[in-house]
Amino acid sequence: MLDLNAVVSSMDKMLQRVIGEDVELVTQLSQDLGSVSADPGQLEQVLLNLACERARREPRGGRLIIETATSCSPRSTPCATHRLPPGSYVLLAVSDTGVCMDETTQAHLFEPFFTTKEVGKGRVSGSPL
Repeated sequence: MLDLNAVVSSMDKMLQRVIGEDVELVTQLSQDLGSVSADPGQLEQVLLNLACERARREPRGGRLIIETATSCSPRSTPCATHRLPPGSYVLLAVSDTGVCMDETTQAHLFEPFFTTKEVGKGRVSGSPL
């Protein structure tokens, strides 16, 4: 169990270095957030990957926004892979003012090996991060 706000806050300086001085990092953290069951290392890796991708796509100007909130689902809500039961949930949202993804990219968003990088621009399979 961890405090999501603490994880996000602890990454502020590193994320700002990754996105560069020309991009504003905005964190909007809900004060009434509950604890979450998550791996802090994986959560940090996701935030770092999103910041790196943002910096690669649009290195100058704009904003990267990271928000936390509590969200209530009064009835069962369909999700991509399962139904979300009614209840209270912790929400982590990451958005930016950069270029939007087209529909083709969005369709592959959660595929682990999908990339928008040109051939030869990504890392070689099996190489260290």
